[in-house]
Amino acid sequence: MLFRSSDIVIDVSDGGTGANPVHIVGSTLGVGTILNRNNTNGTTAVIDCQASGVQFNGLRLTGGARGFLQDTGTSSNSLVNCFIYANKSGVQLASTGSLSVVNTTLADNFLTGIDATAATNVPTILNTILWNNGDDLVACQATYSDVQDGDAGTGNFSANPQFVNSATRDYHILGASRCIDAGTNATSLLPSVDIDGQPRIFAGLVDIGADERSWSVRLTASTNTIPERTGATATLTVSRDGSLFKNLTAFIDKIGR
Repeated sequence: MLFRSSDIVIDVSDGGTGANPVHIVGSTLGVGTILNRNNTNGTTAVIDCQASGVQFNGLRLTGGARGFLQDTGTSSNSLVNCFIYANKSGVQLASTGSLSVVNTTLADNFLTGIDATAATNVPTILNTILWNNGDDLVACQATYSDVQDGDAGTGNFSANPQFVNSATRDYHILGASRCIDAGTNATSLLPSVDIDGQPRIFAGLVDIGADERSWSVRLTASTNTIPERTGATATLTVSRDGSLFKNLTAFIDKIGR
């Protein structure tokens, strides 16, 4: 496990039945780490946050009764660029403080995605994918998010996010995903890079979820020769990630040598 802090205590090994394995007790930042609890039958969490002012960035949390638990008395924490999957519950709040979930993907958590039933303050959730969870949102609301259950919220929609392969836990999105360019840039927590360290805003608007999809454009002309006369036309086929994006007609205004 790699964290940029020494404020972490490992209580038990993965798969144990005792206390929550990772306790955050001071300000810290976790980056690029996979934490697998390997025990969804108990009541423990992969991460039990007992601190305030913590940003968790680029984590993969899986295999717990809860992927992330914000405990009593904590506040001003955030989950950014995280994959939280295959837990009993993805995120659970049991505190009087605040939590922001931004550009995160919660999928295949079989009981709930985000559960704020025991929270005093509802979390802020935006630019987030919630898909194939038992109940995506409990006692909370998202905005600018892809929510399978169709929960209302500004900018929300319900469309298959087009994961690369959820069966192998690859929650990156394909080029046909509606999540591309569907988020909002209007948040101070908007990350500069995604879960893989790639630039976050690729084409003006941020993507929804932990993965920012980059794409290539290919131009193909309808002819190999261009008539040497003003007003001639040629069709350009523009493809994105191998799929037809748009057909354009190029008008030839002037031929020069």
